[in-house]
Amino acid sequence: MKQSYVKLVPDSRASHRVKLSLPVRYKIRYNNKDIDATKLEDLGGDGMQLEVARELKKGAKVKVSFAAGKGDKPFSSESRVMWCKKVAAKKPVYHVGIKMPDASRKQKEQYALSLYQLMQKYLPLMSVKSISADSKGIKISYKK
Repeated sequence: MKQSYVKLVPDSRASHRVKLSLPVRYKIRYNNKDIDATKLEDLGGDGMQLEVARELKKGAKVKVSFAAGKGDKPFSSESRVMWCKKVAAKKPVYHVGIKMPDASRKQKEQYALSLYQLMQKYLPLMSVKSISADSKGIKISYKK
């Protein structure tokens, strides 16, 4: 039986984060240029952590856009860079914390729909045998 963990990330944020590592295509509009984010590291109700190939300035306003897959309605929100940390010594790889402080109700609803679509795509509920929680996080057991 295949198993994986969805790790809850404890911190002082207003909403919990779920630790995921997904190859989702994101666009970040920064200084009038589009930057591709190649991986989602974690997500929560008011933000996310992304992997990017350049340093982003803390406090900078950015526009984040993504869709769970082809044909899905894209999500887009004005957001803010909360932190940026280089994670690879020899390559320009950064993890960046993004917060959506000024999202409208409609944007929050679209974000929730996009998160649901991501979960459907990467954690297909039809093949889940059981879900339980322990000190490591949430344990998901899949049917063969």
